[in-house]
Amino acid sequence: MKIKLLIVVITFVVLAVLGIAGFYIYKILNRPAGSTALPAETEENFENPPAGEEALKETRVIKEEFEMTLPPGWQEATTPPEGIWLMAIDVKEDVSRGVFQKLDFRTNFSVKSDDVTKYAGISSFEDYVASVKTSLVQTISGINFGQEEQKIINGLPTIFIECSSRQEEADFKTLLVFVKASDNIVYAISFNTFQDSWSTYKDLFYWIAESFKLKYKIEL
Repeated sequence: MKIKLLIVVITFVVLAVLGIAGFYIYKILNRPAGSTALPAETEENFENPPAGEEALKETRVIKEEFEMTLPPGWQEATTPPEGIWLMAIDVKEDVSRGVFQKLDFRTNFSVKSDDVTKYAGISSFEDYVASVKTSLVQTISGINFGQEEQKIINGLPTIFIECSSRQEEADFKTLLVFVKASDNIVYAISFNTFQDSWSTYKDLFYWIAESFKLKYKIEL
């Protein structure tokens, strides 16, 4: 039996024809049941859970070049969209309200990397992020940017940007996180939830993002 799991996610993609960085709305339809099962290569981590979360089954997801922590109740999609290194959803989210039933949506995040040397006229990490914001405005009608801040996460320069948009007649809130892995490589992390769920997930999104860690230094 198959289930219809539609994840509305603003996630990172390269618009090769235009030669610029951009975003698109990605929908996953007719996922096989159980497609969000955890992979075999994980390890448990019980240190410093976010407030309000039970320290039961945090999961450290280990990828080829980076690691991240999934909170209790979150699961990794075993077959994410092409080019996405990691996608995870909150499977314990209460989806009984009508808007969830209409869209078959669950709060989620995804991770992708990009090589900034592919883009002419982009000479810095900050220029790259600015170009993505410009592309977002051009691609998604009515998108609004909110709080933006720079941090150092596990030794890596990181930019956090909160934004809101309206898709499929529903209001969404997104946290975009850009991590400078080297002068060439940037990781983009996109956290997505309904606008009225933002207060529930905001701190958790930041906590997950700050768990991002490179497994080794990426050489220039």
